[in-house]
Amino acid sequence: MAVLRYLNLCSEEFYLKKQGYFSEYGIGGIWEEVLQDNLSTPLFVREWENLRVEFKFDKEFTDYVDSVQRKVIESLPAKTINLTLTNNEQIPVKQIDELSK
Repeated sequence: MAVLRYLNLCSEEFYLKKQGYFSEYGIGGIWEEVLQDNLSTPLFVREWENLRVEFKFDKEFTDYVDSVQRKVIESLPAKTINLTLTNNEQIPVKQIDELSK
């Protein structure tokens, strides 16, 4: 539940940043760096698969999270699994062991 609440807050901040309320060089840049760090943790990568449906009406945010996590997952060594994105696209991703910790 805490991960969902955090992602909900982030989606609202993501919207405000897109609307120009956060500067790239001020709080917006810092916020995005922290968000990317958090989205890259095994906890958020694992939970995003189940929570993505909660953000189905915010395609820009889901695409953003998918792109951040895709970079992380692709950098991990190990076996390949399929990940289903919001548009039902199946992409092969690496590493099941690291995400289950």
